[in-house]
Amino acid sequence: MTADARIKLRNVVSNLCLLAVAGVFIYAAQSKIIEPRQFIIDIKNYRMVPEELLNLMALFLPWVEMVAAVALLIPQTRRAGATLTIGMLCMFIAAVSYAALYKGYNISCGCFGKGSAGAGIKTIALDIGLIIATIIGLLPRRTVSAASQAAMAEFAVAGQQA
Repeated sequence: MTADARIKLRNVVSNLCLLAVAGVFIYAAQSKIIEPRQFIIDIKNYRMVPEELLNLMALFLPWVEMVAAVALLIPQTRRAGATLTIGMLCMFIAAVSYAALYKGYNISCGCFGKGSAGAGIKTIALDIGLIIATIIGLLPRRTVSAASQAAMAEFAVAGQQA
């Protein structure tokens, strides 16, 4: 595989990873936006948020997810979107670890609205996978022309040494 082909493949994989993470976050956000009452119940079941903040969190968090997802898709805001995304995923991992694993509550993860899977190891594994995909999506991108220029420069240096 040529250097240009590797760079193209790397850029495609990076873009697909960010597209997948953004898609998951958009789907998750829209399901919570459509059913805020269900999301309030899901948050309440974790027993980590004071009653007074449940409504605010249920209304605010899905829009943060949506903004983060859209930011992942725009090159100029990609790093900010990744920061938000990874931060939320770490928060979700901590919440699931505490409520479902440590406390043993039998709860829905609340990830995708009504009918979400139970919170547990699978939820944490999904979140870790999304973190990894986000990081892969942020790997530095190079253009084919930059790679070609680097190859030509190496060829020129080798020619001078001969």
